[in-house]
Amino acid sequence: MIARGLQLDPDCLDALVAFAGDLNLTTAAKALHRSQPTIHAQLKRLADAVGAPLYERRGRALSLTEAGTAVLAYARESRERLSALESTLSKRRIERQVSLAAGEGALLYLLGPAIAAFRRETERAPRLLVGDREQTLDHVRSGLAQLGVTAITAPEAQDLRVERVASVRSAIVVDKRHPLAARKRVRWEHLQGVSLVLPPAPSALRGAAHSALGADIRVAIEARGWPLAMHCARLALGVAIVNDFCEPPAGCAKRPLTDGPTQQYSLISRRDALEGPTVVALRRAILAKCAP
Repeated sequence: MIARGLQLDPDCLDALVAFAGDLNLTTAAKALHRSQPTIHAQLKRLADAVGAPLYERRGRALSLTEAGTAVLAYARESRERLSALESTLSKRRIERQVSLAAGEGALLYLLGPAIAAFRRETERAPRLLVGDREQTLDHVRSGLAQLGVTAITAPEAQDLRVERVASVRSAIVVDKRHPLAARKRVRWEHLQGVSLVLPPAPSALRGAAHSALGADIRVAIEARGWPLAMHCARLALGVAIVNDFCEPPAGCAKRPLTDGPTQQYSLISRRDALEGPTVVALRRAILAKCAP
């Protein structure tokens, strides 16, 4: 949160917003039609004003600091408030495109009906930001996305508004020729010694599988994301363990994993964010179409 009394140059805030897109000074300079040294100097002035560095180097990549994320959220919030003021003064609706952050699987298999309902109501399409759980949280905290959907519970994100939207059970996806395809339901005991497709560690699902199978676990291939995991199953590389909302590809069968983990998906947003009509409409569609 930005302390009262700080004087933050709007041009410097614009430089931070442009820089935060892909954390690249050259790209930011091109976007704002400024020189790279100018962008660098503006970011330094902004850091001096708040008394903390805005970004740091981690290995070969740059990353926003906690202060940088807070100032970025403030900069984007300022844009939202200016847009709302312009809309009021001009008596016409001015609002930037609403952005929704979520994992690829949630966007493909969970949020489709909500996005379609939002499109019918507003005649607009949201900007979709694909990322894992941590990326989704970062997108919302920094203001890059007004809304996000990910597997999280309220105690894990006390700085965010968290609203549960879906409770999703586990399932397996397997080639139809696999013996497990003949079962109506599957339990962990049926997966002992079976070649599995699992996400890389650490992950909640990988941990659940190790807890259930112990020494009998056999990870044939690691795949991040439900679409890739199911593609591996279609290639008969192993049995994919996925969320039950996934639609299996052609040639595969999906069976419930009755004693598998349950994922709690929630809608997240910043508690202090100014929400325009399109954000409200998208929130309403997600809560209505994805309600547990």
